[in-house]
Amino acid sequence: MKITQILPAVLLLAAFCGCSGISVRTDFDEKTDFTVYKTFDWIEFREESQGGMMNDPLLRKNIMDAVEEELALKGYSPAAGGSPDFFVAFHIGSKKKIDID
Repeated sequence: MKITQILPAVLLLAAFCGCSGISVRTDFDEKTDFTVYKTFDWIEFREESQGGMMNDPLLRKNIMDAVEEELALKGYSPAAGGSPDFFVAFHIGSKKKIDID
């Protein structure tokens, strides 16, 4: 291969290696039998308790739509006026972080 073909690939690989990944943390009781749950509802959102990205209604709607879509794929449905089997909430945040090697 010519150097003109290899160099862009190496530079692209180096650029991707320099990007930091997204950190996602979840927590749940591993002994819980989730098959008994069928319906869900959202915990009420309080704007005054959230800041930054959470005050963006479009972002909240997109997250809620994505979560509801994934829950539907797993067989869960929104509680229709009744009491849900479980509640769903989310929290997002960000922080500036620079790693220099």
